[in-house]
Amino acid sequence: MKHFKFIMAVATFVTFLAITAPAQRVHTSDRPGGGSFFGPNVSTLVVSNTLSITNYTIPGVVGGINVTGITYTNRAGARVVTTASVGTNTVLLGRVGLWSRSDGSPAYSPGNSNTWSLANLQMGDANISITTQSGSGANTAMVLIFAPSWDGVNVDTTGTYDFVFGTGNLTASSTQTIHTNVPMARWAGAKALVCKSVTYADTDASSSVAVRALNFNGFPPQ
Repeated sequence: MKHFKFIMAVATFVTFLAITAPAQRVHTSDRPGGGSFFGPNVSTLVVSNTLSITNYTIPGVVGGINVTGITYTNRAGARVVTTASVGTNTVLLGRVGLWSRSDGSPAYSPGNSNTWSLANLQMGDANISITTQSGSGANTAMVLIFAPSWDGVNVDTTGTYDFVFGTGNLTASSTQTIHTNVPMARWAGAKALVCKSVTYADTDASSSVAVRALNFNGFPPQ
């Protein structure tokens, strides 16, 4: 009987620990689907001054299809160049899920000032990172634009809540990974963040850039 009581006490204690222990946070890249802004069958995108990438899944975008000549690598490792009949409807850019903190509060902290203005609430619980492989003539910044989807389906069209990420001038013939913190306060209550476009204005013939990764990174509550 004593052994039984001891076993029950241990089992109760273990159960208590399991219930009270905080859930382990799982990084976005470790979750099914990950935190990539690439389309589901894209692993690399090539961007140049003549072939910027626009997210044609956003309602209202003129054309509704990929333009001819865009180069990307699919998940099978095959290089694809879009034509009038190849890759026309491939989703090149996508969206990632946003989150609140475990108590439901918005996922951001105030900046250095004590003023709780929107402009000051810049320290979000996530960042956006990009890995680029640049050509020998690359020396210009890449610009990426992101917009919230409040309901997870429709994308905000006002432009008021857009987030513009400029990489700074890229280094020629190099692979670089850089990141920026994102202003989560701008999208309180939004379900997803959408990559609207990736542009690159360098006009040198050898200045095209392969975007190897474009990710939304953080530890959302479980």
